[in-house]
Amino acid sequence: MTDFSEYFSLLDDTPFEETPVDLDTFIGPGYLGGRFVLSEIQRDLVESMSQIYTMEDCIRILGQEAGVQHYQKYTKKEVILQLGKGSSRGTDEVFLPEHGKWVPIQDLQSSPNNYVLGSNDGCVENQYATESFIEGSDVVWEVEFERGLTMGVTMDHSFYNKRMERVKLSDLKIGDRIAVSTKTFVTNPVRLPDGEAKLLGYWIGDGCMPKDQTGFRMLNMDFGDKDVQSMQEYLEITHDIGDNPKVTVHPNGKAMSCVRSHSCDQALKIANKHNLWGKRAHDKVVPDAIWNAPDDQVAEFVSRLWGCDGTVYMKKSGPMVHGALEYCTVSKELAVGLQRLLTRFGVLSSLRSRYPKYTYNGERKTGQLTYYLTIADKTGVERFHKNIALLDKQDMLDEAVRSYANKTASTNYQGDMFFARLKSVKEVGPMPVFTMTATQTSNFIQNLVLNGNSGK
Repeated sequence: MTDFSEYFSLLDDTPFEETPVDLDTFIGPGYLGGRFVLSEIQRDLVESMSQIYTMEDCIRILGQEAGVQHYQKYTKKEVILQLGKGSSRGTDEVFLPEHGKWVPIQDLQSSPNNYVLGSNDGCVENQYATESFIEGSDVVWEVEFERGLTMGVTMDHSFYNKRMERVKLSDLKIGDRIAVSTKTFVTNPVRLPDGEAKLLGYWIGDGCMPKDQTGFRMLNMDFGDKDVQSMQEYLEITHDIGDNPKVTVHPNGKAMSCVRSHSCDQALKIANKHNLWGKRAHDKVVPDAIWNAPDDQVAEFVSRLWGCDGTVYMKKSGPMVHGALEYCTVSKELAVGLQRLLTRFGVLSSLRSRYPKYTYNGERKTGQLTYYLTIADKTGVERFHKNIALLDKQDMLDEAVRSYANKTASTNYQGDMFFARLKSVKEVGPMPVFTMTATQTSNFIQNLVLNGNSGK
């Protein structure tokens, strides 16, 4: 039998004296013999680490308002556990459901205590997050998933597999599937004036708003010969706001009508309010007000946008023929924004880009880089059809849905998640990296990808 008496006797000998001090004395200039001084951020983390109360305890002790404020300001023990673990580049974006905005994770350092979307058993839910913080510089890898989704992360950053288990990038291989969100929602929507969401959809889709030149103001909308309902509705909306546009046959002989406003003070005010006046095709984005609008007005915006500039067609894939929806634009920001906006209806579209080829005066030419947003699967087309009407293109949308009637939906959809295939991993190089912690689900949605709290 081993004799531990010698070790026990050593434990009885206390080679130092304990002297309680306050935090600032503990981490001040004398800390570790003056060889190390904590920064203000590190001081905050040390102080926060000692706050071990739950929100319920804080409310019980301090009352509702003071308790919540104390918890949000000080309780960051989850953050402490994540230091030095997985993280992402600062420009990747987190969704804030209180405002309907996508915000770079690096910007959340200056506005802590946000609510973000995460997933509980595959269902999206709103949850409290402490804050984002920089972890320093590390090697970042550009990760591309199916549906055109990308992220820049470190090798120890964690995702979720089809069993909803955490898996680090370093443990994934090409072809593996990880969870991405098909669903977002807004908790405090703000309605736009009647007709305004539709008007914004029309203008973003096919509107032309040159900047003022010597006081001359002009707002054009082009409608094809089949866009009868759309043009009638547009004229009704513009009349309601006091505009009286002129309708003419397109001057170059196309089978189109040009709705042209020369005196459009009220329309100009609306365009300026949403920062649209003077925007060309490359500059167009989803207006800020649409992100925080209620679902019915988001649907109206998408309907008019897609009705103007999108298509619905029958796509042949081998012996099968099925319906597809496609929207193309030269604005990357608009394409990415529309892809994310469609998740308000559970629709996860595919995003790709290419340089289109065309023939002009017998000469083959290459066009400018164009982004294509496509919905070409049973679940996506049916969800779009359920939530969004397309006026003049509705018959084509109905036909697209019917083409999937006898087809089986993809098993890669589970709850609010779609499990997208990993397509490529490329080293980008060292750069500043950031992370954050969400408290309820220990995960959060970033760039539509479900991310685990780093290191957990």
